Amino acid sequence: MVAHVAAGNTASRRALEKNGFILHEVLPIEGLAGGLCVYLRILAADYAWILDYLKAKKGVTWDFKVEWQWERYKIGEKLFAALCKNKAGQPIVSLKCEPEVSLLLQGEYPGIQPGYYCDKKHWISIRLDGSVPDTVIKQRLDTAYTLVLHKLPKKRQEQILG
Repeated sequence: MVAHVAAGNTASRRALEKNGFILHEVLPIEGLAGGLCVYLRILAADYAWILDYLKAKKGVTWDFKVEWQWERYKIGEKLFAALCKNKAGQPIVSLKCEPEVSLLLQGEYPGIQPGYYCDKKHWISIRLDGSVPDTVIKQRLDTAYTLVLHKLPKKRQEQILG
């Protein structure tokens, strides 16, 4: 779920934060002092670190697909991660993954399943409910980023990595 509120509207911002929304980004809007605050309520607070971790990676862009309620992370216009909720309403992160590793991870962790609304061979979805350790999630985030980065043309990779 996404909420937008003017940066100066502290009462509304406090109410959102009290109800589990996390400040995601402040967008500069001409004529609106302080800009527009974008709040998200997809993840449990324990997993808010994922948003910052993904956005800190070189060359990463993100958008929010309102129709799907998906927050999508891309490198070189190629999707490598998506944050959303599954049919049961559980927060998940879907990540690009090697097919053979996907099967191993699914066998080891019940919270890792074939990609939700993604190619089930090349994507996994990790339930963000504590069933998968944060260290494994972080490793999979890094791997998804690297897999997609290395599929880009060499020149584009050099531009991204500086």
